[in-house]
Amino acid sequence: MPEINDIDAEILRFIRAHEPTSLDSIISGLPNISAVSFRVKQMCSSGRYHTPGTRDRNDWFITQDTRTFRDGTVLKEEYLDAYRLTDLGKKVLQDHEYSEKKHRRELWLKNAWIPIIVAFVTTLLTNYMLPKLPQIIEWLSHTLSKTSS
Repeated sequence: MPEINDIDAEILRFIRAHEPTSLDSIISGLPNISAVSFRVKQMCSSGRYHTPGTRDRNDWFITQDTRTFRDGTVLKEEYLDAYRLTDLGKKVLQDHEYSEKKHRRELWLKNAWIPIIVAFVTTLLTNYMLPKLPQIIEWLSHTLSKTSS
């Protein structure tokens, strides 16, 4: 199953929100990410050979719109400056977002809720045990004296 990093996920999120979108729009919309055009080309179908008018495989995350035309007897394809997510790109982005959400939930549970619960239980026990401490000591000494006799 293909996985993406956080930077590629940001690019895919931007395309999903603005599709179809141009490469210039992606670059200007993500100013903190360098090499956006390289990353887009890596995830895009336009860098791969296929017969004009067809798609050979669906193993890329972004597709670039094309215009197919006939030049005499030859069928040609021209790439347009419009990018969209493929179904695989949508799936991979959704998987990445679910994984991030799950990781955040686990982190929140481990780093926040468990210490809060431990502090709450400790406080309850302390508040319950301190007033009863003389009775507990008396009971304990009584029990130990019976056991030792």
